[in-house]
Amino acid sequence: MLFVQSLGVPRSARTRGSLLGQSTCACRGARTFAARVAVARTGQELRRGTVVCSASAGNSKSVVKGSSVVVVLGASRGLGKELVRRLSADGTFTVHAVSRSACDEFVQDPELRHQLDARNPEQMHELVAKTRPDVIVNCVAPAESDGVDEYPAYSYAVTSQCVDACLGVKSQGKTPLFLLVSALGAGDSENSIPSQVKDNMRGMLLDKSRAEKHLRTKYGDDFVIVRPAPLVDEDATGSGILTESVNAYGAITRGDLAELLCQILNASESARGKILTAVDGTKVLHVSPYIRNYEFWEKLPFAAFELA
Repeated sequence: MLFVQSLGVPRSARTRGSLLGQSTCACRGARTFAARVAVARTGQELRRGTVVCSASAGNSKSVVKGSSVVVVLGASRGLGKELVRRLSADGTFTVHAVSRSACDEFVQDPELRHQLDARNPEQMHELVAKTRPDVIVNCVAPAESDGVDEYPAYSYAVTSQCVDACLGVKSQGKTPLFLLVSALGAGDSENSIPSQVKDNMRGMLLDKSRAEKHLRTKYGDDFVIVRPAPLVDEDATGSGILTESVNAYGAITRGDLAELLCQILNASESARGKILTAVDGTKVLHVSPYIRNYEFWEKLPFAAFELA
């Protein structure tokens, strides 16, 4: 049997300000073995649940209906930076990188980088009016300088200002798809994470829940909400899965999450209006009565969502 450490309590503003915190295995050998047995157990499901971003673009109707302007909020670091890199390399999209700090080092075209505060309504309305996006991806997280106390309203503040700006162009006949990166544990997935994690991240999860509710209430069905499992700073495994189930607790790398977001934008209309959980199929964990790996004979408690 494999034993896994529970998620630790964040002890710094940086940790609590990250998208979801940390999740670690007891040792590297245990993690490697868990990956082997999970792949053996769910190989077919993983293949069904992952579609290579560049390959799918030419073979299906895009969720953005063939248009190509994507605005990424929170693009200077972490998930946002990785998403900008992958979307730009894909070649299908014109990608505008937006952040409060400069992102000159990886976005060479000055017309495609925008330094602003997404919580500022005037700046957001100006950005949307200028770029006329087909998609807005909100993957913002507080800067390290913001401090812990500033986090609980951050995601909601950015989402609400962005929704208001998008409604302005929507009233003119253009409907940008809004892709919100939320968190597993928000909304109706509250009971899918361990209680000790829930207690420690309550402020952030309440903020994410408010952001989700605002988007769903104000924006119709022109959205996709993705709730990733806890993010880990490791190399991508290529085993990321999307599912409509909330029973998919575990971990996922930023690279694999960024790839899943690319797949959503290159996939069919099946993702529009959906709330999806993102997790690495080799890192799924039991949460009750204690946190542990799935054994190789145990069936995963969810089905992969197919981006047909």
